[in-house]
Amino acid sequence: MAINVSVWAAHRAAVKLGGAEPPSPFPMVGAIEVLARDSVAWSSAATALLVTQWLVVVVITAGIIIARRRWRLRRTGGTQSRIAHATRQMASTSDIATLSPRARKREHRDNNLPHCGWYGAYLGREWSTGQVLMSGTEDNVLNLWAPREGKTTSKAIPEIWNAPGLVVATSCKRDLIDETIQLREHFGEVWVFDPQNLAPGASADSGFFFDPLDFVRAARFWDGSALRLAEIFEGATTARSAVSGDAGENAFFYQQARDLLTALFLAAALGNKPITDVYKWVSAPGAGEPLSLLAGSTYEAQHDDLNAKYSLTPRTRDGVFSAAKNCIACLGLAEVREWLTPHGHRRRLDVTALAHDDRATLYMLTEEDNPVARPISTVLAILVSEALKKRASQFERDRLPVPVLMVLDEIANVVRWPNLPEALSTYGSRGILFDIFLQTYAQGEEMWGPVGMRKLYALVAIKVIGPGQTEPEFAQMVSTQVGTYREIERSVSYSNGSGSSSQQVGGDKPILSVDEIQNLQKWQMIVIAKGRRPMLARMIPATQQDFSPATRELLDRLERGQTGVTVD
Repeated sequence: MAINVSVWAAHRAAVKLGGAEPPSPFPMVGAIEVLARDSVAWSSAATALLVTQWLVVVVITAGIIIARRRWRLRRTGGTQSRIAHATRQMASTSDIATLSPRARKREHRDNNLPHCGWYGAYLGREWSTGQVLMSGTEDNVLNLWAPREGKTTSKAIPEIWNAPGLVVATSCKRDLIDETIQLREHFGEVWVFDPQNLAPGASADSGFFFDPLDFVRAARFWDGSALRLAEIFEGATTARSAVSGDAGENAFFYQQARDLLTALFLAAALGNKPITDVYKWVSAPGAGEPLSLLAGSTYEAQHDDLNAKYSLTPRTRDGVFSAAKNCIACLGLAEVREWLTPHGHRRRLDVTALAHDDRATLYMLTEEDNPVARPISTVLAILVSEALKKRASQFERDRLPVPVLMVLDEIANVVRWPNLPEALSTYGSRGILFDIFLQTYAQGEEMWGPVGMRKLYALVAIKVIGPGQTEPEFAQMVSTQVGTYREIERSVSYSNGSGSSSQQVGGDKPILSVDEIQNLQKWQMIVIAKGRRPMLARMIPATQQDFSPATRELLDRLERGQTGVTVD
């Protein structure tokens, strides 16, 4: 049909230009048949015009293909992928569409969730379509990303820039705070927990202090919260925490130390003593002050247990108190103690007030290779989360009106949250959203044990697998999750006298092999979202992402050095 039309058009144009005999009318759709019967004269001018037509069509078609290819490369970051072929067997376009900004907005409204103008956090762009992918307003996300592969600049930083309300962020380096604190200071009040001075000058504020024993006093039954506080300190300091059920050869001493710390924390809370006094008590096993504080209280069991520990044989008692001292060693360091007791011009951080401030930001920094303040940052993070849960219970459907983002970069080094795998499922529906960053799957196993890490991996709504995941067992697990496809091969055989025969042979092959997962390129990632097929995607740097007009305007002004602005 197209050829007939082009031949007819070329002939008619040639006649109009005087390059052919006046035509006899002939139908457009039968042009070639008419010419074949020599019913109409054909000229060299018509031939030239026909060739020109076809060249124009070829050029336009090629231009469209090239433009579309460039547009797709620009949308996906401009980089070819060694494993782009896998997208044909991965998520369908309908699956991809469910993670789009429009779908997330519709999902938020369909669930009758509070309107706050924010419908999820940016994940990246799907590789084959360039479609923006987002997490939802109830989704917790687990990121497995090796160091120096772009996770902070493309994920954590823009997530904080675009956050609708309170942000709690952790890191081992100052880049996260340097890139976000100016914007957050214009948004609301900022608190920086930096006992090791990793980001000097990042904030003009002189620091703050808080009382970890508020964790005990905030509960209805103080003995249970004192036990949890002891478990937090143990989990944040021992190589194999009680969470994994294995404290090594000294299991007995650490179990007894946990009970000892429970009684001492309880005594300090009852006596309105600073938590730093607990360090003095474990350093002097003969001290009687904790017993006197517990005496006459409703916590007779803890009083009797503490008395029994003081009465242990010297060798056993020394082992128990030594293990307890190891768990709270940070309380003996001056760089940590100044964050736990009032002095100078430091403000007191009221965790309950912080949980009610939808414009505040809390940063927590500790050194990766010397995380001495990790127990305190862990306690602080859990204190804030508990206060947020309590606040959420005051609203309809137990949900905060403005979502809170817990951006836990380097969680294993900053916040060793012992029971996070068990507790995680209770947060998303309350509007408390976790974005958890681990360097490897094994790092999570070391922190929570194999069972705990499997539980966390299963509970999160979205998993982002980035470059550098070279562990064979984990790469095999991801390959299995991505799935297989059937590769069909045609086999032809020949025999004398009977001709040839053919048959189709099929075999299941992994969509992504272990080797391909272990060697993901920089900025490349696999997104595994519940209820969808896995997707291959590309992370986009913060500077290339879309932000709300107000956020973009503020970022532009800050870049130009105009600081006299606030965010509405």
